[in-house]
Amino acid sequence: MWGAALLLAWTALGGMEPLLPNGEPVVGAYYYPWFQGPPFRHVGWTPEFEYNNVSDPAQIRAVLKAMTDYGINFAALSYWDNERSLRILDLTLQQAANLAQEGRRLYLSPYLEPPTVDKRFGEGEAQRRNAEFIAAYLKALGRHPLFAALGGSQWSNIYMAHYLPTGTDEEFRAFLRQRYGSLEALNRAWGSAFAEWGQVGLETPRPGTLAFADRQRFHAQRLREGWEGLRKELLRRTGYPTLFVGDCEDAPSVVGPVDYLQAVGGMTWYSFGYPLTQPFRRAKVLSDTARYGGLFLYTLSPGYVDRQQRWGGGRVERDPFLYPYAWVQALSTLPDGILILTHSEWFEGSIIDVTKEYGKREYETTELYASLFKAAFLDLQRRKRSRKPLAVVANEYVPFRLHAGGVGLEDVYGCIQALEGLTSEFDVLPEAFLSAQELEGRRMLLVPNCGLSLEPAKNEVLWQWLQAAPNRTALVTLSPWWAQRLGWRLGKEALDLRRFQFGGQWLEDAGENLNLEEWGEAEVLLWGEWRRPKALRQRLPNGSQVLFWNGRLGEEFLRAFSQAIQKGKVPEPWYRLVEHLLIAGMGHLERGSDVYEIKRATPLRAGSTWLIPAANVIPWGYIVQHREVGWGLGKDHSAEETKPWERLQVRFHLPLPDPKGPIAELQVLDSDSQRFAPLHFLRVPDGIQWVYPMKFHAIFALVEGPLRLEVPPLRIHAGERVSVPITLRNASQAPLQGHLTLEAGPGLRMEPLPFRFAGPGGLPLQTTLEADFTYATGQRSVCFVAEYDGRKARFWRPLECLAPPLLALRTPRLGGPAGQEVTVPVVLANVGQADAEEVRIRLGEAEARCGRLPAGQEATLLLALRLPPLSLPPFEEPKQVTALLGEEPEEHGLRLLRVPEGDGQSRVIAVGGFSAVVADAAKGPEVRYLYFQVADEVLPPGNYEVVAEVEYFDTSEGSFLIEYDSAIGDDLEARYRDSRVVRLRNSRQWETAEVRLPAAHFGGRQNYGADLRISGVVPVRRLTLRTRPRPLEREIPATLEVGYRAFGRAQRTAFPVRLVSLEPEPLRLPPGVPPGALPLFVVKPYDWETNPTLTLSLPLSHPSLARMDLRSLALVDAEGRRVPCEAREERLEFPATLSGTVSVFYAFDGASPLRSSDLRLFDRSQGEDGFLAAENTHLALLWDERRGGMLVSFKNKASD
Repeated sequence: MWGAALLLAWTALGGMEPLLPNGEPVVGAYYYPWFQGPPFRHVGWTPEFEYNNVSDPAQIRAVLKAMTDYGINFAALSYWDNERSLRILDLTLQQAANLAQEGRRLYLSPYLEPPTVDKRFGEGEAQRRNAEFIAAYLKALGRHPLFAALGGSQWSNIYMAHYLPTGTDEEFRAFLRQRYGSLEALNRAWGSAFAEWGQVGLETPRPGTLAFADRQRFHAQRLREGWEGLRKELLRRTGYPTLFVGDCEDAPSVVGPVDYLQAVGGMTWYSFGYPLTQPFRRAKVLSDTARYGGLFLYTLSPGYVDRQQRWGGGRVERDPFLYPYAWVQALSTLPDGILILTHSEWFEGSIIDVTKEYGKREYETTELYASLFKAAFLDLQRRKRSRKPLAVVANEYVPFRLHAGGVGLEDVYGCIQALEGLTSEFDVLPEAFLSAQELEGRRMLLVPNCGLSLEPAKNEVLWQWLQAAPNRTALVTLSPWWAQRLGWRLGKEALDLRRFQFGGQWLEDAGENLNLEEWGEAEVLLWGEWRRPKALRQRLPNGSQVLFWNGRLGEEFLRAFSQAIQKGKVPEPWYRLVEHLLIAGMGHLERGSDVYEIKRATPLRAGSTWLIPAANVIPWGYIVQHREVGWGLGKDHSAEETKPWERLQVRFHLPLPDPKGPIAELQVLDSDSQRFAPLHFLRVPDGIQWVYPMKFHAIFALVEGPLRLEVPPLRIHAGERVSVPITLRNASQAPLQGHLTLEAGPGLRMEPLPFRFAGPGGLPLQTTLEADFTYATGQRSVCFVAEYDGRKARFWRPLECLAPPLLALRTPRLGGPAGQEVTVPVVLANVGQADAEEVRIRLGEAEARCGRLPAGQEATLLLALRLPPLSLPPFEEPKQVTALLGEEPEEHGLRLLRVPEGDGQSRVIAVGGFSAVVADAAKGPEVRYLYFQVADEVLPPGNYEVVAEVEYFDTSEGSFLIEYDSAIGDDLEARYRDSRVVRLRNSRQWETAEVRLPAAHFGGRQNYGADLRISGVVPVRRLTLRTRPRPLEREIPATLEVGYRAFGRAQRTAFPVRLVSLEPEPLRLPPGVPPGALPLFVVKPYDWETNPTLTLSLPLSHPSLARMDLRSLALVDAEGRRVPCEAREERLEFPATLSGTVSVFYAFDGASPLRSSDLRLFDRSQGEDGFLAAENTHLALLWDERRGGMLVSFKNKASD
């Protein structure tokens, strides 16, 4: 919706185009296709459902759709190799293409994980290897319309793109010869006395010298040349221009942001440390540096917990304020895009995907803030590229030229931190771009030199700027160059002032100062101890001035700031000091708020609507207290604790271009409510002011213009059309004419609504909102856009979307005696939030109906089916295969597959006195399987009843299971059918577990041609498989068709079911039971071991039950004991204690003598998990011995 307008307007701004092909700015997320369905192990939070986003197209599509529901338009897909990862990327792009046909565009590109990219970017061999690797996926998928591109270049992302500098002494000498021309010129520049070039090498320069700066230039040049060569080679091989975005840390970076952006093209960070401790200052440096070429994508996250897999790990609670606070901080840095850390890194707990603990909270926050970001993006880029009167010179010459690795950045960061609290708009100006043209229009520069001068000639640029026009100020720090240029005399020995006086109190000094003995006509603004000057002002003849800070202003401020925030405060005296210096330099300082702790960031325009971010300048890592927690990740451990944080009454000020113009509304998006609410304001001569009690963050939305919008609370069901009354009010005397439209997520529509005013007053209108069945439910955000008289006013409003009728099948397996007519119950539950009408089901020729199924209720429909014959194979003697694992393996019809790469890598370990094999989880989080292959000459593909015996060392408190190739079908579920789960108890002993594998096929349909795999990181010493004589049941896949009406429209859905044919012989009726009895079964649920007693429920209205005498009805359990029953609300309920997996119950008229021969409970579980144990359901039958008849019921567990 924003794309076309942004593309048309972008050419006026210049610079790299940070727009995706659809014209939207990047709102992306790191995406991890590592999960192949249940169980999700070692994850911090519980997914809504344990999806397979590796190989299941339908589930991949569902995950990608959810991302597009909430405004995400890009996914950086974790990419490890050009085999498996390429297949996953291809499959994911296919599903993204399907979604694009519905208007949901999600672009993807690889996120190149550490093993994939050689970081020696300057080396020819590294460039060749990188070009070969990257060209492979670009050739295969680069032409896909949803392969992400920015500015016409195919976009890839690199994890830890820091540079590992290389180069030989000879290459360094060649660089110096080209730079200086001769050894004599080098000696003059360096102050050295080399007799021959052979004495010069990479280890010669010392930090803090010009020689060291030349060494850093050499590294930076090789970095740029390396990336330039790589891009040229990729263009030659693939025909695509390329762009890379890398996450770089300060410490291992070697070179600074300017060199990285010029070389790589884009920067971000994949780190939770910076957003917690430096959410603004470091990002401000990177974002402003990107103005001169390159992109900066701000990374934000809802939390981080990796202790479940990396003890002690890290833990950042999913505090309800953290994620929106990060969004507000991101907006304040004016980024080129957003990257969310992460969508689906479940192992590190940083996901915004739906969790059972937090629902859709992070998704819904994403939708709202992504909408704000996209709407204001064009103005954000204009303001980012406009020159501010105030700027901080980011002196890369010191931290990255003279001291590799960022030493000295504190002086730069401190100045930025001070200006943030003063809510003053300013630029960060890298010294590499310090030029007369770049300084034009500026009034004051803060130049932190970190005790050393800028790069030679840059100080001259500043001096010439001051001389060129009046009323300009440079605030320079601890610089001998400037002291000498101003004619001051320095003592030979350094000075330690220790402290200085400001505002009637002493403030701590950094401890290193110039010994100023004479300072001419300069005015002393602040005195240090011993009456030595701390701050001076030197006025120049043309009316400009130099403010000289005798020390490290930024570093001293940052130290005071760090000490104060440990106590939940800010250093107010230091803020007043910096404010005093800025007023001395500029004459007046326009502040956006009157509280140092709360900043008002740069206001952004979204048409006629102003968006004003405000946030606490104390980084979140110092706001929140974290408890020490153990391994457990239960709900008690996820409750955040925050310091007692009082709200501050903050007065905000916003100058307006037209201070007397009409204002429609002022609303606030507060940290507590996360919804816009109206707010009062006061007009002042140059704009408006308002007071608001703030704690952490807020966004204010001010709508200019005479048109007001009144909308009632919005509520709709997915799939529904609703009529909405809207009132527009014209506060001006002039006529108005225009139209109202809606900006919303995919699946919600409103036709443009025209309006016309002849004069002031209200205009009641009626419009229709229509939500597709695909429109995501929950707390949504929409934006009404009123276009009139050249204005485009945006009004954000909340909307609640309720679920339509959603029918869930509670009985995915339907069973009975093979080859016989049976009546089976099918239970449908309406788990939606609206009623379903005219419900009907069909399976083959069988059909059943019910009139209406209300929301939140269930219905049991009876289908008359003939189950297919069992077709049992002939009787065979049991067979056995065994694999002994370890240093000296033995294979007897069963072998472990040695997988060199992928998710089946393993290693041999010694544990508990024996050697064993375990999945090599250190190779990656997806490595958690041991694959096995059964010899076809022993067990050819078939249909077997198998018992697996696993000997394992119990080392943890996790679990494992067996996934085996089964004979129940040809889909993914059949090829990787789950056994029961074996729970580990951390006994530190060798244990043996027996696991049933019913309907085993062993057709080699798993990865690597395997027949089964052990899923779980557990040491295994032996695996034995034994067959039983023949199966007792057969499962046949089928499809149950369901139709119903919702909101007047016909709907269809289908559920896969399995028809279970049981061997008839064990189900012969006992003596005394009349012919014609139809048995049904009680099926064991998941939690059998912990809850063997289940409450069964029968409708009293059932014809068979109606013929019985309820006063004398008796129920009997397996022991022949009577079970109490009670009629409640038209249903008969009784507790049933199950003794196995599948059982048959009978009921009799209790008035008659009860004979033991009349009663029998058939238990087919044989002491193992039964064939229906994987379903969280159960069925029940009551049989009336005297009158005949069948009673059928079904009741699901609460955990369904």
